[in-house]
Amino acid sequence: MSIIVALESGKHTITSIEDVPSGLACNCICPSCHAVLVAKKGSEKRHHFAHHEADEYTHCRETALHLAAKQFFLNNDSTYLPPVECQSTSLKTILNEPYTYEYSFFNDMRDIQIVEEEVWLNEYVYRPDIRCEVDIYGLWEPLLIEIAVTHKVDDDKMEKIKSSDYSAIEIDLASLLKQPKVSVDELKQALYQPERIKWLNKSSRLLDYLNSIVCSKNSALVDERNDIIRNWHKQISNQLLSSGKVNLPRYKFPQHILATTIKLKDGNDYPIDKPQAPIIGGEFDLHGVSEIADSRFDLVLGYNGKTYRLPVALQIGEGPVKDLGKSYLALNDVSLPDPRVFVARLRWGRSERAEQHIKEVKNAQELVRFTKGAQIKRDITNKLKRFEQLQINPDMARSPNLATIEKYYDQFVEELGWLNIDALRYTCEINGGWIFGCPQRYWQVIALRSICYLSGKGIAVPILSQQLKRSFGIDVIEPVRSLQFMDTGKAVPNGWGVLNSYLKFLDRCNVLRRGYKEFEKIIIHGSDYQDKVFELKNES
Repeated sequence: MSIIVALESGKHTITSIEDVPSGLACNCICPSCHAVLVAKKGSEKRHHFAHHEADEYTHCRETALHLAAKQFFLNNDSTYLPPVECQSTSLKTILNEPYTYEYSFFNDMRDIQIVEEEVWLNEYVYRPDIRCEVDIYGLWEPLLIEIAVTHKVDDDKMEKIKSSDYSAIEIDLASLLKQPKVSVDELKQALYQPERIKWLNKSSRLLDYLNSIVCSKNSALVDERNDIIRNWHKQISNQLLSSGKVNLPRYKFPQHILATTIKLKDGNDYPIDKPQAPIIGGEFDLHGVSEIADSRFDLVLGYNGKTYRLPVALQIGEGPVKDLGKSYLALNDVSLPDPRVFVARLRWGRSERAEQHIKEVKNAQELVRFTKGAQIKRDITNKLKRFEQLQINPDMARSPNLATIEKYYDQFVEELGWLNIDALRYTCEINGGWIFGCPQRYWQVIALRSICYLSGKGIAVPILSQQLKRSFGIDVIEPVRSLQFMDTGKAVPNGWGVLNSYLKFLDRCNVLRRGYKEFEKIIIHGSDYQDKVFELKNES
């Protein structure tokens, strides 16, 4: 890097290459080694000083660069300050909406005054490169500037800066030493480049002042929001009071509270002896509307000569809603609704009468569970014992329609054989298949024939189950039929599940093709099957 500042010989005052004549007439010496300098100010090269009859060392350029940077601030009235992020303390509106304000200060040029170099801070045993005052939005804040050429601020100096509670920045000029030539203008640009400048410390006075700005702004935003809320509340109050009436929403009880029966573990519905649900809501006289505060206001209602205060809890956006007692209305919306639809948006947050009714219904339900529970438990226990016996020995499972089922089986084996369909080829052992109370080949052959006989391109489990039950008396036997709908805690085979497994087997046999909601028939079916059977039967 070239030298662009020097000391005037004899005076030892700093001068710039731009302020002296060319050649030895500059009358300057090196600020580091004090050797005679010559000013080179040609038309082709950048203006700079060079040692006349002495060697130029690195420390000469380092000292000159450091000196030039300090001289720049002594002769100028501004500096760049890096950004400072500030966030206000959180405030709440009258709807308990949390408000904070964030702002990024500076990241721009700021005016400076009273610029001094290397002022000894006796109390902190520390000498900064530059001490000045910087304009902070009307407040003149003391600022220290450190110029880093070869050595950045070390831990010891950093501790002294922090102890002093001065605001301080550091400007990194190390990269300029690697450049062969640096002009005065290039140095000025470097001293203003944001990427070279960082905060070493921010004084408590500076931070307090910036914090007061963001807090003041946040307070103004909250006041503005509260004015909007109060105006909205005033419109609602005027609208409601103009008629002197208010039509409150009906309380909606959960369906299981309105139900007249309860389903128990045996899968059956039992009647509940419970009181009629009260009607909560409807039209009331409106005597007044309280002021809004803490996410609520009260409606002063009149009914049958009595006066009631009913709170309205307001949850707008993310603002929390407090529990306002045994009975209150609630408004839950993303923003303040139009006053004209305010009442329509209201819902019950709590209702003492409703909760009392719900309690009575639950007691009535519990009474049914208690009185029927022991009997149901015994019934389930007996059914489970019988089921476990059948699991161990499935041959004990007998359908009451076994003789009829066997007759259909023989008939359909022969009928399918007329069309060269080997019915037994399409039978298999399916897990739980014994629950129909007959040999698995019986119900499977009948199911296969039903698939062929029924019209339609597809077959689904519900249709097949209905066909087997209504036309051939094939159904899940007891106790499995009851247990599959009971909450027993044990895995019990399901009729539809068994039939679905059989249809998947036929899919693997290329009799069916699995589709989205049903299985597509590949085997002969519908009128084609019926006509062929009729033809072959007449021939025989």
